[in-house]
Amino acid sequence: MELARPRPDSTTFSGATEKGLVDNTHRLSPGPHCYADTLRLTKELSFPHTVAEVCDMLKRTILSLLLASFVGTGALAKSPFVECAVRTGQNASVFIRADVTPTINGVAIEEGDEIVVLGQNGACAGKVVWTGETASITIWGDDEMTDSVDGLRVGEALHFVVFDASENMIFGSAPTDVGVAFDTEFPFEHVGEYRADALFNVLYLDIVGDPVDPPTAGVVDSFELGAPYPNPFNPLTTFELEVHEPQDVAIHVYNSIGQQVASLHNGFLPSGLQHRFQFEASGLSSGMYLIRVHAELFSASKSVILLK
Repeated sequence: MELARPRPDSTTFSGATEKGLVDNTHRLSPGPHCYADTLRLTKELSFPHTVAEVCDMLKRTILSLLLASFVGTGALAKSPFVECAVRTGQNASVFIRADVTPTINGVAIEEGDEIVVLGQNGACAGKVVWTGETASITIWGDDEMTDSVDGLRVGEALHFVVFDASENMIFGSAPTDVGVAFDTEFPFEHVGEYRADALFNVLYLDIVGDPVDPPTAGVVDSFELGAPYPNPFNPLTTFELEVHEPQDVAIHVYNSIGQQVASLHNGFLPSGLQHRFQFEASGLSSGMYLIRVHAELFSASKSVILLK
């Protein structure tokens, strides 16, 4: 019997009801606590608004901010795939267009879920965090100069799995659970077997069956993303990021309807340093923005509120 993928109820967010979130807005509705805290902020940041106006603006945006913190990446489980093959000397590319949304038991995967390609030995050869946009996965081949198998071997079948970050489950652990079809048009490879420099364009990806719990051994934090300060801000906020492994990192900022409004970094970051970034929003309107960090070993987001 085929089981539908479990989904949280639309009115429930990680144990907090929508009504409960609305009730919590009293903490920032005009009252003694909001007046005291906001008076300090308005003085520090020189907002051209009265205290009551700022409290009203916060009350209108606090529900969106709370929802983002419950259903966004803050509520997602850490990926168990932290030791994927990388820079082995040869690779191939897998493309998944935005209109080819992968599914689990016929239900579309969610933003924040991970699509992972495994080798026959179960090792991660490449992965990507699904954002709802066209995705590209670099899958790394085995380095034949080493004794260990650290990537895909030529002719090895691509085994797709999906890590459901909201449920902390892995779907597709058995290759027979995975249905996948590839583009047959040149220059794409229509047979899902690895070879160096190959291009694979996924036309269909559905995983059926029951999930399994992810392994926990060896899973460690691979980053530390600090809270932006000040928040709310006008027009500049600052945050720090430390990566525990050197890797490529992209940091972009999105508005409340998902449009990218700024790119803060897109390139290599060394480990062991506190990297400081600033989001300058003088040309943007008041509202909530999402600072999203994507890297080879992790992804994370922080919400900020711009008050002008």
